[in-house]
Amino acid sequence: MRHAIAASFIAFCCLCGSPRTSADTLAAKKYIVENYVTPLPKGIETLPWDEFAKYLDPYTYIFSPEQVRNWDQRFSGGADGELGFDYDWRRRGWVIKDITPNSPAYDMGLLPGDVVTSVDGISTVWPNEYGRYVSASGEPGTWVMLDVRRGDTCFQQPMPFAAFPTQTVYVSVINRTMCVVVLGFNSGTYDRFVELTRHIQDEDIDTIILDLRDNGGGVVSEATDLMSEFIPDGDTLLVEQYRQRSNAIHSHGNGRWRRMRPTYVLLSDETVSAGEIFVGGISVRTNAVLIGSTTYGKGRIQRLVRGLHATSFADSVVAAVKITVARYLAGGTMTVDSIGVTPHMLADLSLPPIVGIPPTIDVPALRLRVTNPTRATIDSINRVAGKDVAYMIWCQRVRPFEAYRAIDTMRSRLIVKPFTPSPNYAESSMYTRADEPEIVRALHERYTGVMDASFARDMSVHSMMKRLRQLPPAAVPASDVIEADARRPVACDLGLVLTTVSGAIIVARVHPRSSAYYAGVCAGDRLLAMNRKPLDKELENIQVRIIQLVRDRQPVVLTVRRGQRELTVTCDANVRIVAVPLTYQAGSVGYIATDRFCTSDAGDYQMRRSLNAFRDRGVRTVVFDLRGSQVGDFTRMLTLLATFHRMGDTMAVARFNDGATDHAIITRHGDYREWAVYVVVDSATKGAAEVFAASIKRRGNSMIIGQTTAGELAQRRMLEISPQISIGYIWSRFHVGSDARVQPDVTMHLPLSQHLLVQNVSSLVPEMMNLRNADLCSDHVCLDAQLDKLPADLLAHPRSVLAEAIYGDGARLYNLSKALAPIIGGTVSTGR
Repeated sequence: MRHAIAASFIAFCCLCGSPRTSADTLAAKKYIVENYVTPLPKGIETLPWDEFAKYLDPYTYIFSPEQVRNWDQRFSGGADGELGFDYDWRRRGWVIKDITPNSPAYDMGLLPGDVVTSVDGISTVWPNEYGRYVSASGEPGTWVMLDVRRGDTCFQQPMPFAAFPTQTVYVSVINRTMCVVVLGFNSGTYDRFVELTRHIQDEDIDTIILDLRDNGGGVVSEATDLMSEFIPDGDTLLVEQYRQRSNAIHSHGNGRWRRMRPTYVLLSDETVSAGEIFVGGISVRTNAVLIGSTTYGKGRIQRLVRGLHATSFADSVVAAVKITVARYLAGGTMTVDSIGVTPHMLADLSLPPIVGIPPTIDVPALRLRVTNPTRATIDSINRVAGKDVAYMIWCQRVRPFEAYRAIDTMRSRLIVKPFTPSPNYAESSMYTRADEPEIVRALHERYTGVMDASFARDMSVHSMMKRLRQLPPAAVPASDVIEADARRPVACDLGLVLTTVSGAIIVARVHPRSSAYYAGVCAGDRLLAMNRKPLDKELENIQVRIIQLVRDRQPVVLTVRRGQRELTVTCDANVRIVAVPLTYQAGSVGYIATDRFCTSDAGDYQMRRSLNAFRDRGVRTVVFDLRGSQVGDFTRMLTLLATFHRMGDTMAVARFNDGATDHAIITRHGDYREWAVYVVVDSATKGAAEVFAASIKRRGNSMIIGQTTAGELAQRRMLEISPQISIGYIWSRFHVGSDARVQPDVTMHLPLSQHLLVQNVSSLVPEMMNLRNADLCSDHVCLDAQLDKLPADLLAHPRSVLAEAIYGDGARLYNLSKALAPIIGGTVSTGR
C-alpha cells in the first residue's frame, strides 16, 4: 500500500501545516541535533523549522498525532479505515495499481487499471479548485461513493471504509520451487512466513525464488528475522553505523532454508530500505542470484521517537520525531545508501499488463469462491478469457506464480553464482570525533579522485571511506596493520583458512609446510575449542585470538570434530609459514599458485627459480593460479610481469594522487615472452594479482580462466594519523584497458576448497601423518602413486577429494590440472 500511505502522509502534512513558531519545535530540533546520524552545525536549532529541515535528509521530519496513528497502522500488519487499493495519481484521477485481498475494493470487484475520478463527488485531481484533499481513508463503517472509469465505461461504486489484515507474504510451491513474495516488512511478516512454510519439507524443494519487487521496507527486525531463515547461524546480516559506534546484527535461530541450493531474488527500483537490507544481505551471505533492476538506494535507518510522555520533547504540535539515526551495510559489507543494490542479471520483470476482462467473468463472485488460486485454476481462467487475466482478478495472491513464470521464461540464461563466504563484519568505534578532522584532511590530500568539502561534510568518516573504497580506520599502529594485511590469507602462522558453515567454524584450507599441516589438521575439520576454551561465534575474534597466542609463542591446542571422531591436535607456534608459491608440473605444463602474490623477496626468488626450472625441463606453457590472491607488492608484480612481455609493450598505466601518470613500458625483451600463459582468477582476486591478470590478458598467446575479478586495480598505502589510529588510502590506480574488472575468456567455477566434501573422507584415511611425511607437497610427481596405495574403499571417492583431505592446499594444483586438462589442450588466442 505504498502509494496510498505516501499520499496519506502528504495529506497529513497539508492538514497539520508547518509548526507555527520555532518555540513549538525547539525541543524536537534539539533532540535531532543531538542524535542525528551525522553532526549538524551548532546553533541551528534556533532556525525556523523550514530552514532547519534543509540540513536534514528527506527521511527526518516531525509527526503530528494523526501522522503517528498512520505510522502505527502502516506497520501493524493491518489496515484500519481504508479502501484497500494502491494507486498512481494521474491528471485523470487515481489509477488503481494494486488491490489488497480481503479489502473493500477487492470484495466489491475493483480491478487494476480502474480510474477513480471522484470520491463523494469531490474530484481526485489534486489539488482541486477548492484546495481540498481527497483521501482513500476514513472512519471504519462509513461509506463513500466512488466514480470509476473502466475503459470506455463509467459507473458508481459505493464502498465502506473497513479494517482488514494486510498480508505481506505469499508462498507457493511450483515444480519443486518455493516461490516467496514479500511485499513489505510489517509487524508479523516473519511469523506469517513461518506459518506458510511450516508444512513444506526441505527435501521437497530444489530451488527458491524470493520476490521483493516493490517491497517498500518496514521494520528492520522483521527483515533480519526472515534473513535468518536463509543465512547460516552467526553470519553477519547487517551492520548499523551510528554516529559514535557500529552495531553488527547476526543470524540467529534454526533457519529451515539454509541449505545451499539455486536461489533467485527478484528486485526492482521500488525495492526500498528494509527490502534492500534483505536482498543485499542474501546476496552477500548466500549463493543467491539477484535479477531485475537496481534498487532505490535508501541505506539509512530511522527511529520514531514519541514525545507525548517523554522528557526530551512534549510540544503541543509535535507528537513524535522520525529521525535518521544510522546508515547500514547490508550483509556487513555492502554499501546501499544512494547507490542501491545492483542485480547480477538485469531484466525487465514488470507485472502483467492491464487488460480487459470479459464481461462473462463475475470477478467479485470468483474472488469469493476461489480464495487461494492454484496454478491449475490460473491456467484455466486464462484459457477461458483468451489472455492473461489472473493477476487482474486475484492481484497479490497471484504474485508467486508470476515470480515463477518470470524465472521460467529466462531459465536458459540463468546463472548459479559460486559462493565465496565473506568475512563476518563486527566493527566497534575505532576513533573519536576529535580524530575525524585529521582523517578527513588526510583523505583530501591523498585520495585519487574528486572529493569536495560538501561530500565530506554530509557523511560520517566511516561511510565516506566505504563509499570511496578506502580501508577503514584501525585502532592499531600502522606497522601492525601492514603485517596483518600481508598475512590475511591464513589465520596467522598456523596455516589455516577458516570459514563458517551453518554456524560452525570449519577449516576451509590447510597451508602446506605450516604448523597446522604438521599437526594433522585437515580441510573440513570442525573447530570445537581452542586451548580448552569454547570458540567465539565471530570468525574475526577467533583469528585475533590465534594471533595473540602465536605472537606469545604459546602452542595452540585445537579440539576438532572429524566425521564421528573428536580429536585434539597441538599446533607449534614456532613453525613459520614459508611464503613461497606452490609449484607443480603436469606433462609439458607448469603450474604456480600463491595467495600472497609478490609479497616477499623469498617468494619472488622462488617464483623465478620455478620458472627457470620449468624452462630447463622444456616447459613453454605456464598456469598462474591467483584465486583468492588479495595482497601483493606492485613493484615486484611489474618486475615479474615484464618477463612475459616484449620490449616496447605497455604493461599498465598508474595514476597517482598528485596527478602524475606513470606508464610501465618494457625496456627489454622478457625471458618468457614466447610462452603460453594461463591465469586462473576468481571474485576474490584483487590488487597486484588483478593488475597482473589484466595485463596478461592483453598480450598474445594468453587466456584468463575462472570468474570475474573483484575490480580493485589500485595500490594502497597505510597512513599513521596518531600512535593508535591508522588509515589505508588508495595511493595509485592502475588502468589496463577500459574494463574496471578482469573478465575471463573461459568462465569456470573452480572453488579453492571442497571442505564440505572432504570433511567425512578425511576421517576415513588411515595413517594420515605417514602420508604427509612421505610427500610434503613440494613435488607432485608421485602423488598419484601415493593415492594408489590407499585402500580400495577410499579409492571409490574422487581423487580430488582424497588429495585435498590428505595434502590440504598442497593438492591445489594437482586438482586444478585435472580440471584444466580439456582447456590446456585446446587453442590459446594469439590476438591482442
